[in-house]
Amino acid sequence: MIFFADPNHDDIAYQIAADEALLVACEQNLLAPHTSAMRLWQQRSWAVVLGASGRVADDVHAEECRRRGVPVARRSSGGGTVLLGPGTACLAWVLPLAEFPSDQRDVRVLQVSVLERVAERFRQALPGLEVVASGDWAIAGRKCAGSAQRRMKTHVLVHLSILNRLPLAEVRRFLAEPSRRPEYRSERTHDDFLTNLDIEPTRLYEYLSSFPEISERREEFPKHLSLLADRLADERFRLSEWTYRF
Repeated sequence: MIFFADPNHDDIAYQIAADEALLVACEQNLLAPHTSAMRLWQQRSWAVVLGASGRVADDVHAEECRRRGVPVARRSSGGGTVLLGPGTACLAWVLPLAEFPSDQRDVRVLQVSVLERVAERFRQALPGLEVVASGDWAIAGRKCAGSAQRRMKTHVLVHLSILNRLPLAEVRRFLAEPSRRPEYRSERTHDDFLTNLDIEPTRLYEYLSSFPEISERREEFPKHLSLLADRLADERFRLSEWTYRF
C-alpha cells in the first residue's frame, strides 16, 4: 500500500477531489504495483462538506458561512455533513473489494470492519474508543469521528474525519442540527454530542501513518495523480451546480 501525507491546502474542492482521484487511480491501476492507497490530510481553514445527498438548506447555516467566508463543498461519498478545519484530521483509505470475503462486503459491515482496523491503532492510548452505529467513533457515548464510503467496480474508498482539537463551539455556528440521527445520539445537540480525541498532533500522525500494510510513503501526489485531482475538481467539486444541487 502507498501512503500520502499530503501538504495542507486551503482549496477544499481539491481536497475532496484528491480523495476521489485516489479511488480512480486504484480502480484504473494507475499506482501499480500498489492496489491500495491511503491519504492523510488536514484542512487549514474552515470548510463545510456535505455528503452526496446532503441538503444545504437542511444541514448548513449558509448565511453564516457566507458572512465568514467559509466555503461549502460536496463530496461524492455518502454520510453526513461535517465541519473541517483547525483541529481535524482526514484519512482516506482505498482498498480492493476483493480483500473482503463476499459475506463482508455489505456497506455497513465493511465500513465497521475498516473503522475497527483504524481504531485499533489508538486503543492503547484510548481504550474507551468505540466504533458505533455504522460509521462513527465515540468515547463515552460522544462522537469523535465520522465516516463515509464510495464504491467503484473493484475498489472502495472509506473516509474518516477525526475531531482531535477542534474548537467544538464552531460546529453549531456553521452546521444545523441534523434531522437524521443515529440512535445513540438521541436528541443531543452538537455541543452535547461531540468530543475531541485531544491527542498531540505528531502522535496522531504516527498512529495514522504506521499501518503495517504501508510499503511506500510520499509527501505529495505524483504529477499524474495531482493533475487527475485538479481535473476532477474542475469537472465536479468546484462547480456550484454540484455543491448546491440539493
